[in-house]
Amino acid sequence: MSNLYLVRGLYKVARGWHEAGNLDAARKLYGFILDIQDRGHDLRSIEFALSQAAIAQLAALDEQYLEAEHMYIKALAMCVDCCGETSIDFARILRDYAQLLRRMHMVLEAQALEGRADSIAKLELPALTA
Repeated sequence: MSNLYLVRGLYKVARGWHEAGNLDAARKLYGFILDIQDRGHDLRSIEFALSQAAIAQLAALDEQYLEAEHMYIKALAMCVDCCGETSIDFARILRDYAQLLRRMHMVLEAQALEGRADSIAKLELPALTA
């Protein structure tokens, strides 16, 4: 259990570096988080999927589109394993993946993913009471 707290803390630090524009440090820390998963014994945490998605986003910024696509697919699989296909995190990763597909001129595929993400987001909204 303590490993999961460590992973969550490391992810927060990596996000901070990412948001501050220190992309090399963020990339290294995301990679370290994924190394922990590779060495871990059945560790499940959304931070692994989010780290994989963040590395995919950074690869896309470097115009490494095929590598980024592979990483997004891995991130989605991790997210399904951890949280299921109806989580808001899954929808966010789908949207980011759709943005990549648009850059790759795969508009129809991107629209399909965005539609799926929108339908998941609607599930997450609280019901309005009369």
